[in-house]
Amino acid sequence: TKVSASTVSRVIADHPRISVATKEKVHRIMKELNYHPNIIARSLVNRSTKIIGVIVPGMAEQSFQHPFFPELLGGIGSMAYEMGYKILLSNVSTVEEEKQTVKEF
Repeated sequence: TKVSASTVSRVIADHPRISVATKEKVHRIMKELNYHPNIIARSLVNRSTKIIGVIVPGMAEQSFQHPFFPELLGGIGSMAYEMGYKILLSNVSTVEEEKQTVKEF
């Protein structure tokens, strides 16, 4: 049995109106086809990237040698994953770079 593109879209979005059987069928076919939704396209539709920007000040080598930063990033990463977010990490060495990076996020 065929399903419409809108049904597939609803399955990907985990819409409650779609039956469990239809969701299982679509997910099975997606797996067979090695299909993965385009995150960028999804973010355009939803107007949300689900990306958290983390700006690390100072030189990368120095920042990551301090025990605080890996622990902090691990905590942010774990919570982000649980909430369905990804992390975008940026290292800056000047205030100007930091301001520009904030604008670009």
